[in-house]
Amino acid sequence: MDAVGPGAQLSASEIAIGFVAGTLPERGWPQVAVHPSEVLGAVLRPALEHGPCVIGFSGGRDSSLLLALAVREARRHGLPEPVPVTLEFDSEQTREREWQEIVLATLGVADWVRLSQGSDLDLVGPIAVDGLRRHGVLYPGNAHMVVPLASVARGGSVVTGFGGDDVLGGWPFQSIAAVLARRRPPDSDDLKALARWAAPARLRVERYAHGRRWVWLPWLRSPHDLRAARRIAADVAGSPRTWSSRMRWLARRRMWDLSRLAMDLYARDHEARTFAPLLEPAFLAALGAAGGRLGIGDRTAVMRLLAGGLLPDVVITRETKAEFSDAYFGLHTKQFAAAWDGRSGIDPDVVDADALRATWLSDQPHGLSAALLQSAWLAVHGPEVASPVAAAGGGGDGDH
Repeated sequence: MDAVGPGAQLSASEIAIGFVAGTLPERGWPQVAVHPSEVLGAVLRPALEHGPCVIGFSGGRDSSLLLALAVREARRHGLPEPVPVTLEFDSEQTREREWQEIVLATLGVADWVRLSQGSDLDLVGPIAVDGLRRHGVLYPGNAHMVVPLASVARGGSVVTGFGGDDVLGGWPFQSIAAVLARRRPPDSDDLKALARWAAPARLRVERYAHGRRWVWLPWLRSPHDLRAARRIAADVAGSPRTWSSRMRWLARRRMWDLSRLAMDLYARDHEARTFAPLLEPAFLAALGAAGGRLGIGDRTAVMRLLAGGLLPDVVITRETKAEFSDAYFGLHTKQFAAAWDGRSGIDPDVVDADALRATWLSDQPHGLSAALLQSAWLAVHGPEVASPVAAAGGGGDGDH
């Protein structure tokens, strides 16, 4: 395998749970007094200057926001305009053509590249396994999705919306913050929300671990399942109580650092650079300053702050989004899962092979099973053989 740099590959326990926890030391925090929309535009400018600049464009709110701001910056500064590139899959759940056309018509963008992927981006499809053989199991499992984008941007830049769900939405205290900021009147559920907001971290973690189905991983045997649930919950429920502190915390999350490393590894074969503007500290600092302690509001309010006047309100306020599970857990995954020997790539004392296979073959595969899928594939096919997965509760806990 290629040398991927310190900390780029997942540990055995991270492969078992498919989740990267912990934070990195802070590298300094910008003091920003500029509107976050302007800061995000400035963050996009280096990608435009290092052209051709390709923007992964699904038609969802995050990619539409980035495209709108990149087009604005290019026209302001006389730079070549970004090229939206849409990866098209066979699954009906991924199709966003109507939304894509609304955005492109609003922005007056005519140069649009659509690439049919079929099952090529499957987690153990041809693009992924080429990277697995060279780099090992990286995070996230679908980082190879930048490869077709980088092929269009050869020698230039690839802009992705990585981190959008966490940065623009997903703040667990948004609802109670809206009451405290008097953006809405209180209702009967707010006493419970206020209690969660005020609760010590330990109680928040326990509540999250037992109240969120997705943190319970059905392929882990006891007691590893409980350890994993608590480990995931400790990371997710560790989000600070205030909006500005959350932005600062997001900038330090180790999972995003690994995401950048993985995407750069895949893009460099095409001499391209990757950019994740929504995770840049300058933008996060500006967004934190704009929201202060109690935030800006829900995801629609954040979108309106950033893209008001650039995108139509129907795009800013939409609540639907494409679902890509079928694209990544597709034909190649199903074929591998059906033929898998139930031993390769796992520790049977930790992982229940039957439950893991059932997860991969289900209509709604659990996203956190991706790392084990790729580890098992490597163990079967090599030529480099993956190490058996260690106990899910051991190693790698805490900050990194």
